[in-house]
Amino acid sequence: MSEDNDDSKDLLPFKRPRKKNLDDDDIPLGKGKVVQPKKKEKKQVDVPKRHTFFVNPDLLEQLKDLVYTRKYTQGDIEANQSTIINEALEKYLNEYKGEIKSRPQFIRDIEEKKSKRPNSKK
Repeated sequence: MSEDNDDSKDLLPFKRPRKKNLDDDDIPLGKGKVVQPKKKEKKQVDVPKRHTFFVNPDLLEQLKDLVYTRKYTQGDIEANQSTIINEALEKYLNEYKGEIKSRPQFIRDIEEKKSKRPNSKK
């Protein structure tokens, strides 16, 4: 056994693979995963969007009770917290129809820019 080989000091029962330095012309063609460019999806208005906000605990309990009532006593199997909150927001916002002013585009751009930050708190 030769002592000039440093691999003999390894405690592993196999030889570690050596890293190969590859030049641009050494890369084998046709191997590896095919990289597909990402397609930009069109923004769909009707697709629900996740949003987090704080709710008064008493209101949350009433919301859960309402879901239970509609689901198990009235037979509305589609009822859940999201659908009931959406229905409530629609009814509430319909009361203010005509009074609500839309935000300027520069405000919307700022909000979108903030939401796309990698470490933003959403």
